[in-house]
Amino acid sequence: MSNQEPGVYRPFPVTEWSLVKRAAHADPETKRRALTDLLERYMPAIKSYLTMGKRVDPDRADDLLQSFLASKVLDQDLIERADQERGKFRTFLLTALDRFIVNQHRFDRAQKRSPSNMAAIEDQPEPADDEVAPDETFDVAWARQVINRTVERMKQECRGSGRLDLWQVFEARVLAPTLGQSEAVPYEELIAKAGFSSPVQAANALVTAKRMFARIIRQVISEYEGSDAEIDGELNDLHEILAKARA
Repeated sequence: MSNQEPGVYRPFPVTEWSLVKRAAHADPETKRRALTDLLERYMPAIKSYLTMGKRVDPDRADDLLQSFLASKVLDQDLIERADQERGKFRTFLLTALDRFIVNQHRFDRAQKRSPSNMAAIEDQPEPADDEVAPDETFDVAWARQVINRTVERMKQECRGSGRLDLWQVFEARVLAPTLGQSEAVPYEELIAKAGFSSPVQAANALVTAKRMFARIIRQVISEYEGSDAEIDGELNDLHEILAKARA
């Protein structure tokens, strides 16, 4: 895991609950294969959560992940406690990881005070439910990555289709003001800049550009959320995260 490119957010994959259920299967071979597949999918995203969200050194992040996998996922069958009706699988994983990290810090501090009389980290009591929650920093990193991916794809599509005017009006009227980079450019100025014949044409182009952005952002989110309902839920989360970040 140490060869992961630093500073790059790794999105969580689409949650296949059938795979999660197989990873908790009674048959050892079925469980082993499913768990191996599940971990291969999720470990890059969890590693980036530690390095980007928690600002953990990459080598230390590897150590924490290995300990978490050995202690919680393998020895204590963490996956068996996952429940689709109780929320997103990534939230379940990150909450369990955060609790493990809190316990690890407690264990490390106690070991420094009394190294000769220590219980194992597995024997430490779990933090209360309200003590830890997935870090908002990671949510902001995820949201910004989604926006960046969407913006890049939109620019590429506008270039490829010969509609840079759509990108220009979207950037000038929506993107730059939203990011706090500048005030919205008046339509009259966009006529000369983007080659529109009138303010009405520029306004119509903006409607088209917004629809393009909405379509592309759904495509980006669909890469790790499958159903329309899940995509809608992620979009709602995205709006809330960005609103908090701007507050």
